[in-house]
Amino acid sequence: MQSIIALIVAAAIFIGIYFLEPGFFAKLVELAVSSDMGELSRHIKSYGGWSMAVSVLLGTIINVSGLPTVVFSGANGLIFGFWPGVALSWVAEVLGAIVAFGLARPLLKKSASRVVESRPGLQKAVEFTAERGFWAVFIARLLPFSPSGLINVAAAVGKISFRDYIIATGLGKIPSIIAEVYLGRDILFAANNTTRMLLWLVLAGVLYGGWKFYRQKSKSSQSEE
Repeated sequence: MQSIIALIVAAAIFIGIYFLEPGFFAKLVELAVSSDMGELSRHIKSYGGWSMAVSVLLGTIINVSGLPTVVFSGANGLIFGFWPGVALSWVAEVLGAIVAFGLARPLLKKSASRVVESRPGLQKAVEFTAERGFWAVFIARLLPFSPSGLINVAAAVGKISFRDYIIATGLGKIPSIIAEVYLGRDILFAANNTTRMLLWLVLAGVLYGGWKFYRQKSKSSQSEE
């Protein structure tokens, strides 16, 4: 019931905005996908007093759709300043995660349960997610450029509670958003930030290496059980 209400409210908002400005969503998503951070920043800023609301709305859409968020986060840093940009990006990411989870869980639950029941190995994986779901989501959210859409779907199919999912997402996204805002600005001014760009690449490599180690360790734990 809650998912149906959320879907109705979301649809009403989208339809209302579409009738007020038909090209609103298409233009914003086009700019976000194009990776043109400077143009995206100028476009969001053009909404004046509504620019923060537009930013949060766009960020929510990006997170629900699973599109990359680094351009959006970098644009927020350019428009509103570093910490306000981090805060707005965080709010948008958490809202997007809530909407995606709320819509995906009831839609995927029945079909996913049939697949899980027919595959013992997958059943163990789901049980493992239920036991360690918080840490799995938390670590995944820590990684900059992590595929939000896949994380949302995986969590919705698993048995992680809504509360643990939101807490893990909220805490895990803080360092990754800080990194994305910094990195987004550095990408735009890459010629002046070559050293820091290299450091970001090293950090990303270390984080992804740690994530792979965690996954391998998790698989080993499952096989031992």
